[in-house]
Amino acid sequence: MQNHHLAATFVGLAALTLSSAPAVAEGNDTKTTKGEKPKVDLSHFEIDDENPEGNLPTAEEANLVALKFGAMVIELGARIDAARGRGDWAQAVKYDRAWVRLAPQRANAYSALCRDAEQLGKRDDAIQACANAIQKEGVVVDDFVRFVRLAINRPGGIDPVELDDARNAIEHLQQDDASRSIGYQLQCELALKQKDDAALEQCSTGLAKLAPDDPKSITYAWSLAIRKRDFARARELVEQAKKNEQMQGAVAQMETSTRELEAAPVESESVLASSGKQPMIRWLIGLLVALVGALYVARRIARSGSSSA
Repeated sequence: MQNHHLAATFVGLAALTLSSAPAVAEGNDTKTTKGEKPKVDLSHFEIDDENPEGNLPTAEEANLVALKFGAMVIELGARIDAARGRGDWAQAVKYDRAWVRLAPQRANAYSALCRDAEQLGKRDDAIQACANAIQKEGVVVDDFVRFVRLAINRPGGIDPVELDDARNAIEHLQQDDASRSIGYQLQCELALKQKDDAALEQCSTGLAKLAPDDPKSITYAWSLAIRKRDFARARELVEQAKKNEQMQGAVAQMETSTRELEAAPVESESVLASSGKQPMIRWLIGLLVALVGALYVARRIARSGSSSA
């Protein structure tokens, strides 16, 4: 499915690029006689696998030989797809950079570079590409989500500049009905990492209004109750989780942790400090990650079952 989507994207990119290519400027060096269209041979513009950016046609040349240029764009997409398919992320990144050169105004070129650079382990390159994507034409919700998660999961701690940009992206998502829920979820992820109880209360309240029975809404609300040591509320949320089929894998851990944390000293921030467990904040984030993973698997199983029926 992803391969077909990428191919369709490049066919669309070819059409878009060709339709918007600038006309040839007057006074260029292409020699023509009156009534003739200038001719440019693009046969030498082959994609160099080692340096895909190094042999691209100019906009004028592309405009003059539209079909050749369109075929080149589609071929570039096929090579990105093939590189990803064999796990060659370094090569995919090279092709992505060529795509950015061909379509610098489009978000999806930078988005592809962001994804593949992250797979390659080039985190700084990835977040820069994502930062560009969210400022370009055609940006989608996933571009904002990817940027925020790269920013707030930075190894060694969150960079202050990236933190501000992440918060701005989260606010942007929360302004639209279609993306408000994911905006609240990202705010909650960040709030847990920052130990920001005010932000955690804001986002968990927002999620509860949008989808009170959603597993993530319940889990973030429970996390807030644990942070505030409001164990009566935490137990209520555990009971709510028991009624949710999607949360069965998390209920036992939530119930046990609520009981153990309630019995722990107020000044303790560890779930079980004496046994060397992780600090509570990281543990809560780990639980949320595990829950999201379980939900993803459950939904894939459900979709597989419905498609085979």
